[in-house]
Amino acid sequence: MTIRIFHASSPGAAVLLAAAIDAGCFTEPDRRILLLSRTGPAPETVADVSESVGFERLRARFDAVLSWNDAIAPFHPDGWNPRADDAPLWERHFRRTWGLGEEELELVVDSPHAGPARALTQVFAGTPVDVYAEGPGAYGPTGDKIPPLTGTRVRRLLHPDLVAGVRPLLLGEYGVEPRTVPAEAITKVVAELADADVALPAVEEAALLLGQDLAGAGLIPAADEAELRREMVRGAAALGHTRLVYAPDPY
Repeated sequence: MTIRIFHASSPGAAVLLAAAIDAGCFTEPDRRILLLSRTGPAPETVADVSESVGFERLRARFDAVLSWNDAIAPFHPDGWNPRADDAPLWERHFRRTWGLGEEELELVVDSPHAGPARALTQVFAGTPVDVYAEGPGAYGPTGDKIPPLTGTRVRRLLHPDLVAGVRPLLLGEYGVEPRTVPAEAITKVVAELADADVALPAVEEAALLLGQDLAGAGLIPAADEAELRREMVRGAAALGHTRLVYAPDPY
């Protein structure tokens, strides 16, 4: 029996994973588990992915949905990594808590150099890993050094074809083969969510500000990213905008 654990920390990640499943990017496992995490400086203030519009339609593709934050509480999901000697103990704990038994596991994670994805690959040592990148980060080099015992376990890099004809560089140092998630599959999943009922506030002439979770990916300090966000707000205000809609991470 094989259990595949999919980690997602944003609605965009859940959409990409659902599209990859629909497109046949994965073999059919015996069980699929969606492991959700809330990250950022204050994860308790971040809405859970399960609360996003249309999530129940995505959930139908998985046998169970679990919370990484609950599993490691009171540790911070962005900063916690198990000590090497403690990793086997954590694996036994998660296997018991999540009902995994002694079954074979596979991991599907983002950003294996930081956050929950890094911790998961350390806890479940020896487990095959597929990595996905939902945004343009797939086309840049790996942000931080990844332990060889992790990098050599990565089989594929799943990504949307955002830059046609350009081969992603992420994890290229380990010879990881990129695989494109078809745009048609992503569009179909997004269309599912678009049909969901949602009440939007009436806001006229708003400026849309799009951020990028650079700190969450370990690329810049959180304080620097906060200052970049403040500059965006100040710039929009200087142009005369009085109503702003801000998405910290559009993916």
